[in-house]
Order: sequence, then C-alpha cells, then structure tokens
Amino acid sequence: MAITVKVKLEGIKNPPCWRRIVVPNDITFLDLHYAIQDAFGWSGEHLWCFHPTKYVSVGWRIKPSFEDDFFDDDSLPTSLTLFDVPFGKKFCYTNDFGDRWVHSVTPESVDDKPVESPVVIAEKGEAPEEDCGGVAAWMWLRDHPEEREDGMW
Repeated sequence: MAITVKVKLEGIKNPPCWRRIVVPNDITFLDLHYAIQDAFGWSGEHLWCFHPTKYVSVGWRIKPSFEDDFFDDDSLPTSLTLFDVPFGKKFCYTNDFGDRWVHSVTPESVDDKPVESPVVIAEKGEAPEEDCGGVAAWMWLRDHPEEREDGMW
C-alpha cells in the first residue's frame, strides 16, 4: 500500500510551491523528512520537526534525537510511522528554524499498489534556496533573479 501526501510550503504564492509525493504506507517520520528534503532539493542540514499545527510549540512533536536540547519536552521518536500518530487529516513539517520553512502535509489518498520508496508525482513552483532568509526573502529573490549569484543568493 502507498499513501499520497501533498506537501505545501506555507506563505509562498503566485505561484505556490508544493510537491505531491507517494510514500510507502509504513514510512517513518524520519524517512518522510528525507523524502520532503529530496522533493524540494534540499540538503537536510537544518533542524526540523513535525507537529500538528503551524505553531511548533503546540501539541506533539517528532524530531531527531540530536535536537534534544532544543525543546524542553519529550518528543515522539522518529521511528513512528504515519499511522502511529493520531495527527488527523493535516499536520505540519518545519525545516530550518532560522528561515522557518513551515510546510502543510496533507495525506490525500491510500492506494493498494505498493511503492518501495518515495516518488514525487506532481509539483508546482520553484523550491526556495536553502539559507535564503525565509519566505519574504525568497519571494524577493524569486522576483529579482539578478540578485542571485551562482544559484545562491
């Protein structure tokens, strides 16, 4: 079985930036993190976590163990799968707490056909460059490509 999820970067408009990814139904949150990083062309060098609302400090969190000092509470292990956590229909993923890239993650469908690894099946919008400064900075850089140097701002 496979799950199709839509991962949308919050705050980016005209055009929006999202990826539709088919993942194995037993994917762990750690592997979902890697799938999202790959889908957006990022390196995975920043702190990250999953959480139920757009606010990182509200409710449950799933984060890698090397972030233990970042939060004061006990977060859930990254080995949990999508079906292990009662997150409801939509949840969030934040990458790079400095730039604060908040993504909404919406499970859209479950398919009986198996998939062995995550696959991007649709996308819209250019993914932001890492370390560009967040949504406002990316929107400005996207509209002023002459300010970029060698693919980085």
